[in-house]
Amino acid sequence: MWYIFFIFFMSSIKHTLVIFKKLVEQIPPLVPEDIISDLKEAYNQSEHNMSLSLEELEDTMIVFGKKLWPYREAFFEFFRLYEGELGEKILLQKLQGSVRKHVGQFFKSGGTFRAFYTGASLIEIFTPEERQSICVHLIAVDKDIWKYSKQRVVSTDKQAYLKKIKEFQILFADMEQLISGLHAMAEDESEHPELSLEIREHIRTFEYGVSLLGPKVSHKALCVAPLHFQGRKKDKYHHRHVL
Repeated sequence: MWYIFFIFFMSSIKHTLVIFKKLVEQIPPLVPEDIISDLKEAYNQSEHNMSLSLEELEDTMIVFGKKLWPYREAFFEFFRLYEGELGEKILLQKLQGSVRKHVGQFFKSGGTFRAFYTGASLIEIFTPEERQSICVHLIAVDKDIWKYSKQRVVSTDKQAYLKKIKEFQILFADMEQLISGLHAMAEDESEHPELSLEIREHIRTFEYGVSLLGPKVSHKALCVAPLHFQGRKKDKYHHRHVL
């Protein structure tokens, strides 16, 4: 039994390190050099630290995920913009024959590159071999647009990019305040330990979202969280006194 647990634990560590590596490899332009240096050093240490626990590894990623978040969000706004402008054109340049024809028809009928990229359009008209070929080309398109985006945001669109980074920094500061409030709420919730745990799990979900460890938690979801948990507390109070 312990052996199975050890294998599962090591697999989780390995998987998390793969995500950590992605965080390192996808550093957006204009991130301060000290953050980049510390991030790479933290990754290298984590990769070779055999005694590092999964929670410690996740905590390290969360620290840097928070520092990178405004830059990542700003960059991906521009990346999606350029993707919408160039994705279709670049992809069609890479395709040939009937595959190119069918993909072109998809775009002419109003389909978007993002819809195609997410797989909604890899329909039955393509053979498994053709779908595999398309996926390979989509990865290449992604790399091309990533490279193009990095060039644009440090040249012609630099000022707009810097403005967007500032906007996300302000937004994230507000999100951090909301998280701080949830921490305080969890600390004060001694009467209902299960509710305190629920609040902490919500906080952890947010932290996972900013560090690629889980899906994003929106600003709106964070805004309504305090009211949600206040309501949960009232329900528990009412239920206890009714009983």
